[in-house]
Amino acid sequence: MSTKMKSYLLGATFLLTVEAAVGTQCGGPLTNNSGTITSPSYPHPYGVDLNCTWTIKKTVYISIKELVLDAGDQLLVYDGATDGVLIHNITETKGFGVVYSSANLTTIVFLSVNTTSPQADRRFVLLYNTAECVIPVAPSTSLLPSPYFVQSAGTINCTYVLNINSSQHVIDLTFVQFRLKKGQVSVKEGNKTLATFTNDDQNPSDVLVPSGSVIVNMILSASLKQNFTLAYSKWDKDCSGMKTVETKTVVSSPNHHGNYDNNLHCLITLSSPINSTLRLEFSEFILADANDLVIIRDGGSVLSDNIAVLSAGSQLVGVYYLTSSNVTQIQFITDQLLTARGFQLVVTPEAQVTDVSEPGSVLPSSDVISYQFQAEDSQVYVVFRPDAVIMPNTTIECYDGFSPDDGMVGYLTSVSAFHPVFSSGNRLLVIIKGFLHNGTMTRQYLSGSFKTVNNDGTLLNSLKETGSLALTLMEDEYPWNATWLIHNYEAIEVISLKLHSVTLGQNSSVSIYEGLSDQSWLMTKINVSTADLPEIYIPKDSDGCRLVYETNHKQGDASLDRLDVGMQAVDMQLVRMHTAEMPDRSVDRMPRPVLKATYSRLPDCKANMTDHSGTILTPGYPGLYPFNADCFWNISIPKHKLIHLSFNTFDLAPFHQVQVSGISYYDYNKTVGIETERYRNVSMTDLGIFGGQSKPNDIVWNGNNSHIEVRFSSGFEKNPTGGVYVAQGVNISYEVIDCGGNFTGSNATLNIPHGIIAGSNVTLTCVWIISLPNISRTNGLLVIRDGPSSASESIPLNATATGNPLLSRTDKLWIKYTFQMSQNDNQYFQLNYTTHVCPKSQQCNNSICMHDDWRCNGRDDCGDGSDEDGCTYGKPGQEGYAGWVLGIVIVATFILTIVLTIIVLMIYRRYRYSNYSELRDLMAPVPT
Repeated sequence: MSTKMKSYLLGATFLLTVEAAVGTQCGGPLTNNSGTITSPSYPHPYGVDLNCTWTIKKTVYISIKELVLDAGDQLLVYDGATDGVLIHNITETKGFGVVYSSANLTTIVFLSVNTTSPQADRRFVLLYNTAECVIPVAPSTSLLPSPYFVQSAGTINCTYVLNINSSQHVIDLTFVQFRLKKGQVSVKEGNKTLATFTNDDQNPSDVLVPSGSVIVNMILSASLKQNFTLAYSKWDKDCSGMKTVETKTVVSSPNHHGNYDNNLHCLITLSSPINSTLRLEFSEFILADANDLVIIRDGGSVLSDNIAVLSAGSQLVGVYYLTSSNVTQIQFITDQLLTARGFQLVVTPEAQVTDVSEPGSVLPSSDVISYQFQAEDSQVYVVFRPDAVIMPNTTIECYDGFSPDDGMVGYLTSVSAFHPVFSSGNRLLVIIKGFLHNGTMTRQYLSGSFKTVNNDGTLLNSLKETGSLALTLMEDEYPWNATWLIHNYEAIEVISLKLHSVTLGQNSSVSIYEGLSDQSWLMTKINVSTADLPEIYIPKDSDGCRLVYETNHKQGDASLDRLDVGMQAVDMQLVRMHTAEMPDRSVDRMPRPVLKATYSRLPDCKANMTDHSGTILTPGYPGLYPFNADCFWNISIPKHKLIHLSFNTFDLAPFHQVQVSGISYYDYNKTVGIETERYRNVSMTDLGIFGGQSKPNDIVWNGNNSHIEVRFSSGFEKNPTGGVYVAQGVNISYEVIDCGGNFTGSNATLNIPHGIIAGSNVTLTCVWIISLPNISRTNGLLVIRDGPSSASESIPLNATATGNPLLSRTDKLWIKYTFQMSQNDNQYFQLNYTTHVCPKSQQCNNSICMHDDWRCNGRDDCGDGSDEDGCTYGKPGQEGYAGWVLGIVIVATFILTIVLTIIVLMIYRRYRYSNYSELRDLMAPVPT
């Protein structure tokens, strides 16, 4: 009989299958919180042909105390059973090692093969602990790796304790490997913390511990793949230490002006303020022989690159060395033979200044590089090549001056789009960090170029809370472009951009980008003159906004526009002035304003609504909302309550929308090993996505332990036209209610739950919305009242009446019930509704279901008059006198009018003409 076990060996590229014959059995379950796992026959050598398995059913830390194995023997730790994930093959561990398992079952397997030449001292001892991880480190240990683990939801909290019983030495801790993503590593001397490193410290400097007692504590998330490895070395305490250099400082060998001692191991770390470098110049250098060494390193680690390795015979007076960063290490090592006077070294911090009078290129040569560019009367313009391949931890920071306090004008990473960086004045600071990867400089990943440009207002940075731009152009024969960057590197506010006027000539345009790079999303491109455009929002997670004015005229075009008066920014006070070098221009040309814009920084439009009632308004309401807004409102719903939303105003431009979602959650406990963690399960229900100008129906959400999320989006992503279109927006009322819901069945009973208990003088509110299913060739008829919305026309209702059902006009119903309860009241409310199916013969011509009491009642209840068809007294609108009476009155009035006209005419002629005797034709001859 045999068993087969499969495991992934650490670092291997193949699946290893071990066939182990069942020989001598050993192992078993381990139930204590801590203990040891020893090889069979310990302390004597273990035998051959062994198959041992130990299991631990808790989260556990396993460390190595002794380990001597024969070739071919294996000691494996699994996360779970033997068919689970292999955490670590202890066989490959050289000396110190810790294994962490967060599973409910950890399996340790030991297999020994039948060898013909076993080692005489083969044995092992493992320590395990399910409660804590405090691991003593033997002084002989050379490397301290972080615990081995597989990714899980747990947290590693472990402490290494190293004691070197020597009052003559300090300990230098060096990170040979450091790949932290989430967590921290702290180095302590007793209770004093000397240094703490996180994932931001990608290349930590060494830590000098003054005494021989070191505590290394780590708190790491097991959900990410991360690790580190520490090495330590001993140095003479009397001549080792760390020193900050702020002014010119002298560093000397021990007992300078006398002779230094034999067998010295001295380590000195010097650091200056950030954005500076160190200049090192020997004023004296006398060593005894070639075995005595001075080593200068470019950085704060014993693994940093060497700047120089110096010994006896080196001619160094007048020679100086420059570091590429603000930290250097100096090692002084002597042998046991001869001694001499030693050395004296002058260390001076210097700002790193680069002359940019001519274009050039920059290439990183160290992990942290600072470049200070300075020009006389020009702006500094730096371009990094877009084909750069840089590591995720590499950053490029650009500042508008010689200090980080001057304001950041560029922050580039491996995931950001590169954009040209320029200064507002004549100074620019560039700090490049993170080019040391796995102990090797990655110089090939980045290159760039720099130049100077005339400070004529064509390049403008805006860094302040508010600012404005005024662009004025004149005719000229050369093409011209301008760029305005509004920076938002802190990512804490929304940028609100307002274009007050845009006046464009032929082949000119204004482009607005969400982001500082021309690779960013183009929000809109304006090609025609316009005035008072809507506000444009740039979200806070963007690095800023890029506005570009472009002309595409060809050289020699007489109608070409060119900057003459210049671009002005209130926050930068940057105005282009005429200079002697500018060409002579005609004085009769008038400047033409092209662009006027302002910006401000606003809090993002996100709010948590905790009141029991309130109103949600889009930004700017009742005016126009901004373009490219993305707003969220979260409405909290108390336990055992509901929420009612009503749309009072709804007016959105095409491609803009309001989305309403119900989010429910519940919390629960989950036990992993001996730890119990709190988890939350979240589910989302889509309650509707609305656009256009029609008011949506009201919404009642009955999500217990939940909240409502209302999102308004006026972004440009779904707009194929590229235009900036907005509208009035929305006005939404909400209220927390006590009962209600949405009903879609053909019949149901609405009631106030008996479980609602009210205190004295408490008002309860319930809202029901009923929507009937479609019925073939019929319309629904409901008992009680009309409409799907609070804005729908109401039906008169006496809430105290019973037994007299009311009929709705349509197949949708909105019900709201509010009542007052006293302390001891036990009121009960119930409302029934049913579906009344009416055939075609009982429908109005417009397909509304006709009520029985609508027929011939003298009113147009159907809305098209069809309920009054065939009635003997005519259709609605003919009430009062009968039709024949009205006809007689009209005829009599007409006859009376004619008679009165004749009589008036006769009277007039009788008085006008004295001989008037008859009515006759005045054209007829008069008889004589």
